[in-house]
Amino acid sequence: MPASVSMFLCESMFEDRCVSQQEALSLSRKLATQATYYQNREQVVEAEMLFELAILIAERADEVDQSHIATCSHHLADIYSARSDFQQALPLYARSIAIWESSFGRDHKVVGLALHSYGEVLSHVGRQSEADNVLVRARKILGDLAGISASQMAEGMTITVHET
Repeated sequence: MPASVSMFLCESMFEDRCVSQQEALSLSRKLATQATYYQNREQVVEAEMLFELAILIAERADEVDQSHIATCSHHLADIYSARSDFQQALPLYARSIAIWESSFGRDHKVVGLALHSYGEVLSHVGRQSEADNVLVRARKILGDLAGISASQMAEGMTITVHET
């Protein structure tokens, strides 16, 4: 479904009061669940469309569920990253990280995992210095949670440099 169609459907729902705010959030969560189902089965076109629609609906609701938006954004970024559409993935990873840092703190496991994905994509687009810093931070967070020092974790992880 083209983005313009998704936007039209989303705006029509809210302008025409077809659904309540609570129903809209529920619909957004159901769309995200279905999108995850498709993503897990490598039906990425369907997953991408549903994640985009879930985000649009969630953003328009009066009571925005930031954690839900972060999760959908991260999944959508994973889809873009898997098909090497790194420029589309970067802002979505950055958005999910910002939301999760605000919600859970800078050293939470979910932040570390998101930082790792973000760092890998930065590396793919040739922003190696920034990627290195992000990946070091991710390893520190994830290593601290596992009781492993950043230097021990660095020995077990390598930073892959990809030609662009």
